[in-house]
Amino acid sequence: MACILFRVGKWHWAVDVASVHRVHKQVSVQAVPGTQPWFLGVSQIDGQLLPVTDLSLWLGQRPATGAVLHLHPDLGPCGLRVDELFGTQNRPLVPSALSASNTLMPGALSQVIEWKDMTFRVVDMNLLVQSPAFIAIIEARPA
Repeated sequence: MACILFRVGKWHWAVDVASVHRVHKQVSVQAVPGTQPWFLGVSQIDGQLLPVTDLSLWLGQRPATGAVLHLHPDLGPCGLRVDELFGTQNRPLVPSALSASNTLMPGALSQVIEWKDMTFRVVDMNLLVQSPAFIAIIEARPA
């Protein structure tokens, strides 16, 4: 399977290349008041607004410092800031020995890709971007 391999915080992830439209090395993001800290805001890309989420903050880690994965338009407008990109690899999927990966990241599959002594958990981006936890960007207000 051809996948884009990347790191977010201390975790390594892989997504099908078909789920990524473009990779942006740098984007300017305008914050949106009243949203979760992990929702960075919106960026203007080719005249369109792209919502950008810091995937590392969303996973409870420190802020990501790397590129933004611009997901395929069929998945809806979504950009994910990650820490490090390892590029594209066409590697076989192997059953995962990692436990509870789906509780860590909605859409995580029970398969991994192994590359250069690293294990990358495979994520179905369609499942991630539809998960209630991911789309709940409005900041909780005290009652």
